[in-house]
Amino acid sequence: MTTSDDPIIRRILDADQPFRLRAEAPVSEWSIRSWCGALNDRHPAYLDEAEAIRLGHGGIMAPPIMMHSFTLPTLLTPEGPSPAAALRARLREMGFTGVAAVSYEQDYLRPIRVGDRLTRTVRLDALSDAKTTAIGTGHFVTTRHEITTDDGATVGTMLVRVFYYRAEPPRPRSAKAAVPEDAETRIALPPVEIPVTATLVIAGSLATHDFEVVHHDRSVAQAQGMKDVFMNILTSSGLAMAYVTRWAGYDARVTRMSTRLHSSNFPGDMMTLTGLSTSAPAPGADAVVTVVGTNTTGRHVESAFTIVWPTAS
Repeated sequence: MTTSDDPIIRRILDADQPFRLRAEAPVSEWSIRSWCGALNDRHPAYLDEAEAIRLGHGGIMAPPIMMHSFTLPTLLTPEGPSPAAALRARLREMGFTGVAAVSYEQDYLRPIRVGDRLTRTVRLDALSDAKTTAIGTGHFVTTRHEITTDDGATVGTMLVRVFYYRAEPPRPRSAKAAVPEDAETRIALPPVEIPVTATLVIAGSLATHDFEVVHHDRSVAQAQGMKDVFMNILTSSGLAMAYVTRWAGYDARVTRMSTRLHSSNFPGDMMTLTGLSTSAPAPGADAVVTVVGTNTTGRHVESAFTIVWPTAS
């Protein structure tokens, strides 16, 4: 019998019941500043009201990627019963005890403001057949999310893939990063090196409200086949977005992001970010900026950001 034929899992998947997670508190400047401090993101629209207005953002806003983190369960109130939690629990019972986020796709429909109280509606989308990867054998679980405010406005939508696995001895990964076919005609962003420290990994995890123990407890990470705590996908995505917005200019607006993780970022390593844009910053222009982050084991992250520049006033 395959995993997907398990009667408990079958019932969870067939029920197709959406569930809602309401943020425990409204968005605050403090949570935004905590994110910026952990990731060293100095975007003025996140930190300075007057600058945010001058740049055309209408006031302080949260980093767009934070739309997910605001609705994650906390240590004070862990996630309650839900189809996703039931599916994870059943996979854990079947021996798939490891967990690693693999990819995010996010569309940003309006800025997140201080005082917004967000709710995330989640649907289970798919459970893959058993797959073998560099960290083990397991199943990819895909979920679809919509994030709304209390007044019914949709902030954004999201597709998330998480890998639940049985840990196996690590396998070598390719160090070669994918290169767009039209790379020669694209505009290169200056490379940036980011030291991966234990402080960055743990502070990033806590600032993004991600309390998965593998990101801050070495013994748990090692029990799941990792050599140490490792960077979470929200930190990797946030670092990539900060890299792009510094280059694009702080008046630019990010409307979409997709991120895929490969080899893990462990403390003691160095991540180098490089980027290619389909166009240069210009009033009224738009572009897709692809970002690759590499470390000593190869690719860590690949992201693509859709950027829109305001028209000249």
